[in-house]
Amino acid sequence: MWKPHVNDKGSKPDNETTAMPDHFDKLQRRAPLSHCSPLRLRGGNGDLTDENKDDNDQGGHLEITPTNVRKRKAGDSPPGSIPESISTETTAMTSHIRDCKAFLQDMVTIGKIGKKWTQGIEDFLEKVQACSHNIAVEAAILSGRYQEAKLVASEANRRLASHLTETNRKDNKKLYVSATKEGLPSTMSSEDDFMVVEEAPNPIARSIKDRLGEFPPLSRQTSNNQKRRRKRTKSKANAEKLKNAKMKPAKPAFVIDGKEGNLKLADIWKVVSQKTKNPRIDGCRRTAEGNYVVVSSDATTAEAIRTINEDLVIREVGPRKPRVKIRGIPVDYTPEGIVGMILSQNQELTGFSTEDIRPLFKCGKRDEHITDWVIEVSPKVFKRVNGKRLYVGMISTFPRSYAVPPHCRRCLLTDHKTSACKVESGTCFHCAKPGHSKKDCPSKNDKPSCAHCQGKHATMAKTCPKWAATVLALQRRTDYGLSDDEA
Repeated sequence: MWKPHVNDKGSKPDNETTAMPDHFDKLQRRAPLSHCSPLRLRGGNGDLTDENKDDNDQGGHLEITPTNVRKRKAGDSPPGSIPESISTETTAMTSHIRDCKAFLQDMVTIGKIGKKWTQGIEDFLEKVQACSHNIAVEAAILSGRYQEAKLVASEANRRLASHLTETNRKDNKKLYVSATKEGLPSTMSSEDDFMVVEEAPNPIARSIKDRLGEFPPLSRQTSNNQKRRRKRTKSKANAEKLKNAKMKPAKPAFVIDGKEGNLKLADIWKVVSQKTKNPRIDGCRRTAEGNYVVVSSDATTAEAIRTINEDLVIREVGPRKPRVKIRGIPVDYTPEGIVGMILSQNQELTGFSTEDIRPLFKCGKRDEHITDWVIEVSPKVFKRVNGKRLYVGMISTFPRSYAVPPHCRRCLLTDHKTSACKVESGTCFHCAKPGHSKKDCPSKNDKPSCAHCQGKHATMAKTCPKWAATVLALQRRTDYGLSDDEA
């Protein structure tokens, strides 16, 4: 029922009226008061009567379960506690309404606003406040129903779990089948009207191997660690071979002229066998010029080859002198100056001459100030300077053995020098394909390819079998003078 506004002091404002305003119907429809029945969700408990039960069953397909019946008998759910968020909002709404009323009172006092307007606005505020309380009550009811449904579901789950546990405890090893036994009198008790069927034992499950048979052999897969280990082993083996080759004396080599093209191995064997009964030749190979190189470590065979003067043109090639590489040499140092500074600044080289040290060529990276030099030295000088500090002018360096076989820098082959190469275009050092250099290689991101063995490694790599064999042959032809120390 609509009531007139009462101020905070308990007195009614002037010109009060007890008549209900015209707009009260609209306000009542827009914001129902607490005496109106609240809205209910479809299927809610405690609000369905026997009269509208059938209608809901037909239209909404609502089925009454024992839980619903129990709830109807128990009555409405008790309201739950008002959530803190709703309580905060309703409190704030009440505070705003109170502030609005105070503001209106001030306006009446100062601006002389019509009391009827003030009363109408206060009515609106009261209805808003009533709506806020209704919202809080409905929220509390819904919260209570939710808590009750949660308890019911928990209880149902507990009963279901208990029922399943009890069912699983029963003995299910035997299966009883009801059947009428033939030939038995009908007066038998009902307990005899059953026959027991024993379950057949489960066959032993076959293993996967028995069902599928033998597995096909798997291809061996090499891991990256195994590949690195193999490369490391090959490098160690090659280093051991090179070390052993240095310790052995150089084998004499003889070059037999065969440029005319009519010389054969049988002719060489015939002439050599005439000089000695049992010739021992370590190897014989043919060069790119058409000559033959005969190598023999046997002193008798070597002396017999030296005495050949007819039928064959033979010249002996002495052992190759060792070479060392010195780094960081200033670019303005001349070959003659390098030799003089080495002989004068290093006391361990006292007594040696310029014939024992001969600078050959520059190598390595070159900048504006320094470069590297390859120097050919005698075996005695090699033993004194290899791996030891060597003073050269204003710098000091550590010479290292240089065992790179001569090769063509244009086509990367080892049977001729760059000056004698007849190929027009060079070969790429990375992909081993002709027509471009390593700088302009279109396959820089791909794996390298060897120009000697076509393997998946860089040209002249230590792991290349052909390059390693070439280096080993060069080491064997070089006299390092290390065999004299063992003797």
